[in-house]
Amino acid sequence: MRNFWSGVGFLILVFGIQAPLWAQVGTPVPAGSDLNGADAPALPDLSQLDLPVVPTPSQASQPVQLPPPPTAVPTPTSVPLAMPVNTATPVPSMPAPPAVSNVFAAPTVAPAEGQVSQGGLAPQGGLADYYPWTKGKSLSYQYLKSAGAKRTRLVECLEQETMPNGTVHYTLKTTEGAQAVQDKYSLYDNKVDHTFAGKMALAGHTILAMPSATAPAEWQLKGGDGLTHAYKASFGQAQVYQKVYPDCVIVTDKALSGGKALSTRLEYYAKGIGLVAVETYGPGMKLIPAESLALVEDGR
Repeated sequence: MRNFWSGVGFLILVFGIQAPLWAQVGTPVPAGSDLNGADAPALPDLSQLDLPVVPTPSQASQPVQLPPPPTAVPTPTSVPLAMPVNTATPVPSMPAPPAVSNVFAAPTVAPAEGQVSQGGLAPQGGLADYYPWTKGKSLSYQYLKSAGAKRTRLVECLEQETMPNGTVHYTLKTTEGAQAVQDKYSLYDNKVDHTFAGKMALAGHTILAMPSATAPAEWQLKGGDGLTHAYKASFGQAQVYQKVYPDCVIVTDKALSGGKALSTRLEYYAKGIGLVAVETYGPGMKLIPAESLALVEDGR
């Protein structure tokens, strides 16, 4: 029981002390009153706290002394070294090899414009001088290359007839091995036309034309192979093996497809003799020996 009353007395003591403080909430405190009574907690001693030191205004106004900037070191200028002058003695160029005079050597350009010289020779007579067929005349040729036995060609003039208007008709027989064919040609107005191939008539098939002294003769026709053939005849000279023919009419025949030459054929007609050589070239002007021939015998 004593303990009970002791507790009650403690509560009365506590609330008896605090009640006047609650009653005074909102009431102005008289001047001079000290709220820090004996029961107020003591303020901490700030001198004992580890606070950062704030510099005084006099100390803060002092300018900060920065170290001087490093002295700039100039970048060295790169000076190119002079290259030594090559004083070596130049190697002399080798002389060009001599041109092959054989008309059948593959040329770098068309023979009519390169290997066969174009001297612009003035004609000494009409085209009959370069196509001098007479009855009984024969010319023998040999192909440059063939498989097995050597291939030969024999051309003979069976007939020659001159018409009142000056046109000359020729019948030529060509024999190669066991095969023989007859063709007819006509010469008029300085042109030679192939008029019959066997029994088949041809029209406008010109194979030879007389150039002028200053310009070639040019023409075109549609061949039996379906290609367009562009022809050009000009004066020049040729050497077939060791024989030189100084006065020739050279006919260049280009078989064209889409404007591109698929083959090139050159025929050399020497004055007073007739056809003395035929050259056939494929693409890139590469000589085809099996389709090229040369005169080996003139049977007048």
